[in-house]
Amino acid sequence: MKLFFKVNEDGDITAEMQNGTMTQPFSYILMLKQLIANNTIEEPGFVGLNEAQQGKIIEILNKIHDKVEEGLNMKSNDLTIQM
Repeated sequence: MKLFFKVNEDGDITAEMQNGTMTQPFSYILMLKQLIANNTIEEPGFVGLNEAQQGKIIEILNKIHDKVEEGLNMKSNDLTIQM
């Protein structure tokens, strides 16, 4: 999975993701589908973000990867739903 982060003209960070050969606005559902199929996150693309922002995003992506890996390795009888 490949993600792209950039700072828009208002100073907000926006995210896009690669879907096949195209990019599209970020979608949590598509992200999870892609990670369940192949739990690999490529080095993100950054435009206009400073090193601290980039580091924080990479830290979050590593945590997401680890949690997906943990979920993929669980046995079905280990699953619990927390509300």
